[in-house]
Amino acid sequence: MDTQRNYIVDWCQRMKWTLKAIYKDPGFSGKDRERPGLKRMMEDARVGFDGRVRDTSTSIFDMVVAYNNDRLSRDVKDTLSIIDELAMLGIRVKFGIINNVDLGTPEGRFLVSNLAAGAEFYRRDIAQKTKLSMAALKERGRHLGRPPWGFKIGEDGVLTIVDQRVTAIWLRHFWPPHLGVTRIAKDLGMNPRTVEAVVKVRPKVLQAWAAAGIDPASHRFSSGTVERPKPRPA
Repeated sequence: MDTQRNYIVDWCQRMKWTLKAIYKDPGFSGKDRERPGLKRMMEDARVGFDGRVRDTSTSIFDMVVAYNNDRLSRDVKDTLSIIDELAMLGIRVKFGIINNVDLGTPEGRFLVSNLAAGAEFYRRDIAQKTKLSMAALKERGRHLGRPPWGFKIGEDGVLTIVDQRVTAIWLRHFWPPHLGVTRIAKDLGMNPRTVEAVVKVRPKVLQAWAAAGIDPASHRFSSGTVERPKPRPA
């Protein structure tokens, strides 16, 4: 982002344009039309426009420049829509990689349409590859995201119990006497919502352990207050 900012600042200085504002959206995807920085830019673009003409004495800017077309959007439809909306407001758009192209001409629109299509393809391709990679990791028992309460993510990426109360909750709920969430929470002095979350996460954890080839019985604890019962016969 700093590189893009420096590029724009240098570009404006070379062209002797007055840089009025820099709009950025760190952490947001280029496919998101509702990015706060983009929305603020579009709102500022309407300043001084009375519905017919733009008042140059009150408007904030008369041109939008971007390092690349995918900085505006990674969606073809949105890219063209934003350019058209700005043009209606009397504001030009320039991209660094094609800074000498007039986007208002048929040739310019054809070029930016192809560039936008390339950006959209890249976004969708990366999203698909990421989805496949995450699915493959999940199939091997790797946990994605934050670990549930009472667990940590081990070096192998698989969940490991770190709080003995997880085992205590499971034993009381899934084996006789099959106590309910409220009773377990009272016995252990815990929040019922936490107990309920531990109960609900058990099937997912066991599935992940099975995928990783981990025997649930291999989880041991130093305290002897809770004993693991023998598995029921099938």
